[in-house]
Amino acid sequence: MVSAVRISTISFAGSGEGGSTEERIDGNRKAALRLVEKAALDKPDIVCLPETFTGLGLETKEWFKSAETVPGPTTEALGDIAKRHDMYVVSPIVERLGGKTFNSAVLIDRAGGAVGSYHKIHPTISEIEAGITPGTEPTVFETDFGPVGFAICFDLNYREVGEGLKGRGAKLVFFPSMYPGGLQLSIWSHDLGFYMASAITGNESSIIDPLGRALVRSS
Repeated sequence: MVSAVRISTISFAGSGEGGSTEERIDGNRKAALRLVEKAALDKPDIVCLPETFTGLGLETKEWFKSAETVPGPTTEALGDIAKRHDMYVVSPIVERLGGKTFNSAVLIDRAGGAVGSYHKIHPTISEIEAGITPGTEPTVFETDFGPVGFAICFDLNYREVGEGLKGRGAKLVFFPSMYPGGLQLSIWSHDLGFYMASAITGNESSIIDPLGRALVRSS
């Protein structure tokens, strides 16, 4: 990994706009795109949004309707921003793929293309009941600044996910989530030797170094 990487993570709880399910999903997408454009002003190498951000604020049944393919409206819109600002973007969405639906984190490269998706290995019971298929393995992608991995929300409770990321060479792990993760983020970073950067739906997104120290937390 290069000596300096500029990271931006976005705390976002949804647009709060009413209307139909489709209008609320579209409102979330547009509000999140505005935040990514704002983050791009700091010239980051990579920006990460929180877990399944297009479906935030919806009941589980409606949240599941936010599922889309890759490429699709969200990754294409984020890809345009990534290309214009020469940065990577992590897009956590509900993804339809091959007749299944996953809670995913999609990595978009500086050219605006989707590099690939990580599928959440440990969805909650309510997610599974809604139709989410669990992923099968930790995933690490190469970037021009080093190998990047992902853990989504409830994955943090399963040490084997972190160990799998370490075994695949991850130096930076993004944690898009509905909850902050707390001390567990520092424990993973310290024990497994990688940086962690969280993007959550509330306050206290953070960047943790391999010594388990919080370099920065959002208010």
